[in-house]
Amino acid sequence: MRRPAPPAPTIQQVLASEKRLRAPSVPLRRDARSALLASPSPYAVAMGGLSLQSVWESLRDTGLADCDRAFCQAPDGPAIVPERSVVSYDLVGFSLPYELDWVNVPSMLVAGGVPVWAEDRGEDDPLILAGGASVTMNPEPLADIVDAFVIGEVEPVAEPLARVLWGHLTVRRRDRSGCLDALAALPGVYVPSRRQRQPVGRLVWDGIKTNPRRSLVISPHSTFADRFLVETGRGCPWGCRFCLARRVYEPVRYARPDAVLAAATDALRVTPKIGLIGAALSRYPHLEDVVEDLVAAGADVSLSSLRADQITRRLVGALKRGGQRTVTIAPEAGTERLRHAIGKAITDDQLLEALSAADAEGLREVKLYFMTGLPSEANEDALAIAELVASWVRAFPRLRFEVAISPFVPKPWTPFEGAVFPGVSETRDRLEAAGNGLRRRAKITARLGSPRWAAVQAALARGDRSVGRALVLAAEQGGGYAALKKALKAEGVDLRAPLTCPPDPPWRRALNVDEVHCRVEASGRGHRP
Repeated sequence: MRRPAPPAPTIQQVLASEKRLRAPSVPLRRDARSALLASPSPYAVAMGGLSLQSVWESLRDTGLADCDRAFCQAPDGPAIVPERSVVSYDLVGFSLPYELDWVNVPSMLVAGGVPVWAEDRGEDDPLILAGGASVTMNPEPLADIVDAFVIGEVEPVAEPLARVLWGHLTVRRRDRSGCLDALAALPGVYVPSRRQRQPVGRLVWDGIKTNPRRSLVISPHSTFADRFLVETGRGCPWGCRFCLARRVYEPVRYARPDAVLAAATDALRVTPKIGLIGAALSRYPHLEDVVEDLVAAGADVSLSSLRADQITRRLVGALKRGGQRTVTIAPEAGTERLRHAIGKAITDDQLLEALSAADAEGLREVKLYFMTGLPSEANEDALAIAELVASWVRAFPRLRFEVAISPFVPKPWTPFEGAVFPGVSETRDRLEAAGNGLRRRAKITARLGSPRWAAVQAALARGDRSVGRALVLAAEQGGGYAALKKALKAEGVDLRAPLTCPPDPPWRRALNVDEVHCRVEASGRGHRP
């Protein structure tokens, strides 16, 4: 008889198990304002990356904001409320890297006792702020829910924002109206309730060069258990036409190698596990040197996805010496023709060379990421995924392959923002056609994305405020896909039908992500108002 599984830890136990790595660079003022940083994801996911932690570091280092954290699903259930009442905070800030994160925002506000609609909040309610890649590209679906959005990177505006909060949300009285007026005057801040004279520009931070973001805490309960993450840069030089990250984080900025090494080396006193991340990690000019130096110092180094034409035996060998057994590559498409059409100019020979390097250096597992439903994709392109991976199984019998295939979702501000999403049924057929050829083969594990949630993501990514109404209605009906599908249909969005780009995109009326509205020097300090 199997022993029963041990009970899941409570959120209090999870937080208590964290190891804190860095103290604030500025002492916290006694009259600091209170901020609750909220992720609509479970703790493991939210703390398995740097999005929430970067906001946390940026605000706490002003000395003006005392930050707590909340998560949509703790390991013991859906509770998100910390020990103190949510409405007692001056600010509730949502970190929203992905569109599907939006689904949980209304229910989190309700659980915290905060009115969902911005117009219903009074002076005693906290200010609701949101930032992240998804709302940088299109905040309009949440514009009737969120009081203010940070468009782009938070670091340049963290101190001015904290000073606005400190000045208008006093201990004795909250001046929400004055606070919103002051926020609307800051560069890169979109306040939907205030009239805009021109589209809001995107914030860019140069401090990454000398002060790369890194983990503030490590935890055995995060997705990458006890692994310390360091950001090697922001932006991407490649021309992939589907890529959201390229537009959110351009221009390309790389962290200095001494700064990356200093951050990672300091963490080795707490954990040997070091993770290097970045949208263009493969192009990081000092990648091989940094990996070799960390491995020599005793680190177990892992890397986020690598571009196949940048993988070398030297790099793979260093990873192997550091304990790695897996390499991650994203070919995206099964044929060279389609790869070139989407801007991912990787040849079959370059993919083969990358796998050969991994095999020769003793790595034994390969993770591969593909998409289906890409613009100009033909049936033979989807079927070619299985044929291509099968040829690699034959060529490299010692390697095992884990293949993930996801539906393509068009995103605002990318060259493919106007592409049609085909609807749930056709998307499912494309996924199954690509996946069936993989499932029958040994040494291949296939994971297919959800066509239903891909359709939801497509509806949200290019939606307007009616999509926000659907999110609230679905939350009132208990949440889940069925409720969201029904609510979206009530707003005129049928997930079964092809989804097209609106003729007058709402994100282009509100934003101008091509305009760099604010940059700061490498010191990382924001402008003082």
